[in-house]
Parts: sequence; structure tokens; C-alpha cells
Amino acid sequence: MLRTLGGCRPVLMVDALTSHIATRLEKMAQKIIQLQTRKDPQLTIEKLMGRVQELEDTQQRVEASAADTVAMAEDLLIARNEAQTAQNEAETALKKAQEYEQTIREMALQDPLTGLANRNEFQRRLENALKLARREGNFVALMLLDLDHFKEVNDSFGHPVGDGLLKFVSVQLAKATRETDTVARLGGDEFAVIMPNVNDLTRVALVAERIIRDLSQPVTLSGSMVQSGTSIGIGLYPRDGKDIEGLFKTTDQALYEAKREGRDRYRFFDEAINEKSKAERILENDLRLAIVRDEFLLHYQPQFLATNNDIIGVEALIRWQHPTRGLVAPGDFIDAAEHSGLMCDIGRKVISAVCEQGNAWEEAGLPPFQLAANVSPQQFREDEFVPMVKNILDQTGFDPKRLELEITESVMMENVDQAIEKLNCLRELGISLSIDDFGTGYSSLAYLKQFPIQKLKIDQSFTQNLTVDPKDAAIAEAVINLGKCLDVEVLAEGAETKDQIDVLVGKGCKRFQGYYYSRPVPAEDLAKLFSS
Repeated sequence: MLRTLGGCRPVLMVDALTSHIATRLEKMAQKIIQLQTRKDPQLTIEKLMGRVQELEDTQQRVEASAADTVAMAEDLLIARNEAQTAQNEAETALKKAQEYEQTIREMALQDPLTGLANRNEFQRRLENALKLARREGNFVALMLLDLDHFKEVNDSFGHPVGDGLLKFVSVQLAKATRETDTVARLGGDEFAVIMPNVNDLTRVALVAERIIRDLSQPVTLSGSMVQSGTSIGIGLYPRDGKDIEGLFKTTDQALYEAKREGRDRYRFFDEAINEKSKAERILENDLRLAIVRDEFLLHYQPQFLATNNDIIGVEALIRWQHPTRGLVAPGDFIDAAEHSGLMCDIGRKVISAVCEQGNAWEEAGLPPFQLAANVSPQQFREDEFVPMVKNILDQTGFDPKRLELEITESVMMENVDQAIEKLNCLRELGISLSIDDFGTGYSSLAYLKQFPIQKLKIDQSFTQNLTVDPKDAAIAEAVINLGKCLDVEVLAEGAETKDQIDVLVGKGCKRFQGYYYSRPVPAEDLAKLFSS
């Protein structure tokens, strides 16, 4: 094996050895010269010459192998450099592989927009939290959150602002919770918080209150002032669920209850919510059967002109003829139909039945009048709403000028541009449009004048109290004057007494609907009202 001394290269060693031999030869030559001048019987020139020959032979052998030695040294140096390069490349590849693996892991466990734990990581951490609580006898609180009006923010300001709102929410949730808590985004505008080792529900309530307070504040995103809010459902392990599925289910029920109570609030799960949820599931199942069995029917409440008490139109009001519960009022099932997504199917049946009934009355010889049908918020939001209405008109052949669709102002204000587009399309079909329950929403007068409407309906809450509450009377008068300025009709709902009618007539209202004139009646009874 070739060795180096003091870090010297092998070729330097060969040179040194050759030089050493040459020096020895030179010294030997000098000795020979000295011996030739001296006559020393013990040292002969032959011996010295023999030694010189040996040294010369050694020198030749060293010089002959020097080239091979240098080549071997250079090959070894190249091999070492290549090995070092390969090692560096291997280390770089390993580092990249580790970074890629970390990226894949983060993508699998982290929400890319907010950086929060995603649904997969949430599931894993909740499972671990329950295992630890089960072993140590602790409690775990689970919060489920939905942002209020997030769809309106997206529709009104665009998805970049919506994404900015989601990032803002994630920061606020992290501020409101402990480092040991887990904040996750489950998807869309749905978030969750896992609070392990909970011994005091007051602490949980304080966190929920802070989250609601912080998220209800206006925030500027991309130059737009945005205000949202949140609803929170809270469940407690093991009280409200013995496993992930059970806890998630009860917490979701609490969230639904918070949203139904008016949003921007939190609710702990309790047994009353559970019983209510069971009843709602039964009701939802019955509604699905009712659609198949065609158990819905319509009653019609006439609308009168105060100057001569003539019937100028009717409003179709849905009823449900339940096989065991009897006649069910809309207030007892409309919310469940909206929540379950069944309202679109029911609304389609209502509009179709109204058009068919209008044709039947015309064939029976009743004078022409307008038929009004309510449009649910869920139905109006549907992209296929306008084509669906047009299709019903085509199928029934009903005169669109006699059809009036009533839409609440709050629904139209969710996405003004989209609402105006839909309303204009309905007007192009010849349909009349009215704003139902006017005064109870948050219409902007700047937008109101852009809506192609023909009627404002004063909400019955103002009509019923205007004789005893000056504020209600002032609101009713303001709506009447607004109708005059916009050149649209005004109709007062909930007219039950002559005094209410006299006050409204004095303020300029001419059209009424309410028990003073008539309750809602079945279709076959309407002819009697016309004759009377």
C-alpha cells in the first residue's frame, strides 16, 4: 500500500528517494577517487564498484516504478474526489427527499390557505385527545364554528376577499385559544376547536364569547370593509358523546340550534336539543314522503281594494295535510324544509299549482285577478330558478301577467347584482314582483330603486300595532310615501280591524290583506267570496 508522510504526495517521495541514491553514488565516486590515490590493501576498488552497480540498479528500478506509482496516486486522488462528489450528491438527494416528504406530510395534515390543521389532522388530534381524557379521567370540549354570511361576502366582494376573511378568522381563533388547543379548518367556512383537559365550562364559554366578539368586528380586506360573525356549537366529552362520531354529532346539533336562534351566538349541547333534533329528523322524513305523496295543498287569502272592497288578487299560502297530524301550518314545517334542502321541490310544486289553479278559475268564469306565490330564500338562490319558472309557464299556458312572485328584501340584498339580474329576467317574462315583509330587512334605498318591483307589502307587525304605537304608524306611513315616490303599489298585510284600515287609508294606502276581509280559504270557496 502506498503511504504518504506528513501529508506529502507520493511523487515527492519518489523524487526524494532518487535524489538520495544519486547523493550516495556521488559520495561513492568520491571515495573511489580517494582510494585510487591511496593504497589501502583492505579496501579494493572492485568492491566499491560493485556497490556502485547495486545502487545504480536500485535507482533504475525506482525510476522505472515511479511512473506507475504516480499514476496510482493520481487514480486514488480521482477516486477519492469522485467518492466525495457522490457522497455530496447523495446527501443533497436525501435532503430534498426529506423536504419533499415534509411537504407531503404538511399537505396531508395542514390547510394550505390558513395553515391550520385540516380535517385529517383534526380527526387524529381529536382521537388522541379522547384517548388521553379516557385514560386520565379528564374532559374534552369540542367547538364547531360556521361563519355567518360568508357566502354573501364571497358573492359581493369576490373570492380573494373571502380568502382574506378566512385567514383573518384563523388568526383570531389562534389568539383566543391556548397553545394546547387545536384549531382546525374543516373546509369552506367551517372551523373547529379542540380544548383538552377541560375542568371548567366557564372557561369554554369565555373562549366562545371572545371568538364571537372578535369575529363580529368589521375588518378591512383588500380595501373593502367586511363584517361577518360566527355561530358556535359546543359539545363535551364524555357527557355529550362517548366517541368521535357521537361527540361530533351532538356538537353539530348545538351549532344548528345556535344558527337557528339568530346566529352570532354559541350553544352548549343539552338533551333538549337532542329531543328536538330527533323530532326534526322525523319531520324531515315526513316532508320527503309528503312530496312523493303530494300531501301539500294551497289556501288562498284575497287581497282587497279599500275604495270598493273588490278582490284584486289572492296570495297562495301552503298547507300540509299530514296523514296523522292533520292540517299543518307553514310555520311548523317551512324552517325544516329550508334546512333539509326540500324547499326548492316544494316551491316548484306551489308555483305550478298556482298557475294551474288560475287557469281553472278562469275556465270557471271568475273575473281575471292576480295570483301571488311566495319564493323561499333557498329557491331564489338557485341558478335554475328563472328557467324553472319559465318552464312552468310554458307547460301550464298561464298568463305571466297574472302571476306575482313575492320575495323578501333580505334575500335580494344578499347579492344585489345577481338579484337584479334575476328580477329583470322575471320581468321580461311578464311576471309581477313584490317585496314581502317590507321594513323587517335591511334594504338600501340606493339599491331599492334598481329593483324592477311593482309592489311593497307592509309587514303585518307594523299594521297590527300602528293604532297603539306611533313608531309603527310612522314606519307604515314612510313605506306608503316611499311607494308613491317609486311609483309602486303598497299593500298592508295583517289588516284585522277597521281602525287599522282607517288609519292606513288616511295615510294613502288602498290595498289590504287580512282577517278583517277574509281568512285564507280553499280554492273551491273563493268563488263564494266573489259572489258575495
